[in-house]
Amino acid sequence: IAVVMTSGFRLVALTGQLSIAQAAFMGVGAYCSTLLVMKLGWNTWICFFLAGFAAALMALIVGFITLRIKEIYFAIATLALNELFRLVWVEWDALFGGPAGIVNIPSPDPIWGVRFGSVVSFYYLAVLLLFFITIVMLRIERSRIGLIFSSIREFDTLAASLGVHLMWEKVKAFIIACFFAGMAGAFFAHLQHYISPVDFTLMDSVMFLLYGVIGGVGSVWGPAVGCTVMIFIPVVLRLIPNYDPVVEPIIF
Repeated sequence: IAVVMTSGFRLVALTGQLSIAQAAFMGVGAYCSTLLVMKLGWNTWICFFLAGFAAALMALIVGFITLRIKEIYFAIATLALNELFRLVWVEWDALFGGPAGIVNIPSPDPIWGVRFGSVVSFYYLAVLLLFFITIVMLRIERSRIGLIFSSIREFDTLAASLGVHLMWEKVKAFIIACFFAGMAGAFFAHLQHYISPVDFTLMDSVMFLLYGVIGGVGSVWGPAVGCTVMIFIPVVLRLIPNYDPVVEPIIF
């Protein structure tokens, strides 16, 4: 899940923007899939994609407003956006369950005789999701779109002088990133069987940013490297005799 989310952050970063709201769009996907399945009884697999489209639609609306500003100002705007979404989920008890969240979220519907419920089954489903997004990211990287994104990050004024529509290209990257964030959120909801506003906080968005920066946004494989290093550091540190977790934030 972390690699999927960080890959989306990397795509936005390719256009020279830093998004600190990826966790919010993950939450949009999680709540969308959960509500469609639990309140309307829709098929989980359809809801996975609808969750992605819901997050992408929200990104389209928000993107045209916030992507007119650049660099640190855009980062601040997305920071505020993350908090705005969280407050909506906290205050709208009737629909989103408020601070207590939503419990008893069902596992995905059986497909081709395969039932989901165990951690192992979810693991293989996560591998498929990761494989899917990696293929898409590689295709983007080697396409004209990928070159345009990179050109905007390197020198947006020059890119604009050559006919690149800066605003639309940035929105496009934001939409793709949020689509995958929405799908990751839907997967997370059905894996945990429970979601609440504390699952999609500002700190989660900052961690995805951290994974991306440490792994490097210059490569498709950067998110995987960053997530692997940062997630396994606490695991490895606990193997050290007399290790005190108090020092963990300092190491991070």
